[in-house]
Amino acid sequence: MRKERMKKQINNHSLAILWKTFFPLFLLTACQINEDSISDKSSSFSGDSLSRVERPVASLPKKSRETQPTERLGEGVIEANRKVSVYSPLAMLVKQSNAREGKQVKKGDLLFQLDTEEYENRIRQLKASLQEKELAFWEILIGQGYAWKDTANIPPQKMELARIKSGYASTWVEYEIAVRQLQKTRIEAPASGFISELKLFPNDYAKTTEPCCIIVNTDRLKVVFYILEQDRKVLKKGDSVLVTPLTDIGKGKSYKAIITNILPYVDEQGMIKVKAFLEEPEDLLPGINVVVHRPSR
Repeated sequence: MRKERMKKQINNHSLAILWKTFFPLFLLTACQINEDSISDKSSSFSGDSLSRVERPVASLPKKSRETQPTERLGEGVIEANRKVSVYSPLAMLVKQSNAREGKQVKKGDLLFQLDTEEYENRIRQLKASLQEKELAFWEILIGQGYAWKDTANIPPQKMELARIKSGYASTWVEYEIAVRQLQKTRIEAPASGFISELKLFPNDYAKTTEPCCIIVNTDRLKVVFYILEQDRKVLKKGDSVLVTPLTDIGKGKSYKAIITNILPYVDEQGMIKVKAFLEEPEDLLPGINVVVHRPSR
């Protein structure tokens, strides 16, 4: 009886030792299996589920999808059709100036008035001298037997010799020169446009070798741009192009221009210079940077 009790105690003790030894291993294995299961589920979700999520489609702004010219040729600059340098014909003092930077003028408008005193005095002197020379002229003819003021019966050769001998002819030439010089004291606009690069002001002395200002004619404007050598084959004189200011890109506003000149040579950068006149420039101004396109076909 006692032996059986001792044997039973030994068995219980052995079971306790086994339980303490293998139970932690059982828990560790169970946790690892659980983690692997979770990992497989997570992997399955990330692969299958995410693959079914629709990605957002990028869309362009509405303006970017508007119809645009099919081919961009390059960038250019708006230029005036004509620029006229205004020079003073006389080196004299400026008494009056109607010129202002940016002012619109018409052909014939007075820009500068030079001092007229010198030529006005000269003309008065020559007028008095002409009267004296005229008397000497008729004295010569009367001495030859002709009547006073009887020009109808005096041969032209006789009259011409009398003019020269009396000094009337030379004085008359001096008088005409003085009158023309007086007229030159008015510096008028040689063309219509706006005034640019004004350099002459009241009380300045005008110089005949330097421009007083420049008149920029804006009646017609042109665009000057450069194209690649290979584009020369697709453009010709008379073709239309569309011109868009850089500030108006994307606004759907363009201006039509007609090609008037394609220079027949290629520069060092492999570019060809092209000129085109704008048909209706409206509010465009010289110096504006533009983009040039070929219109849609």
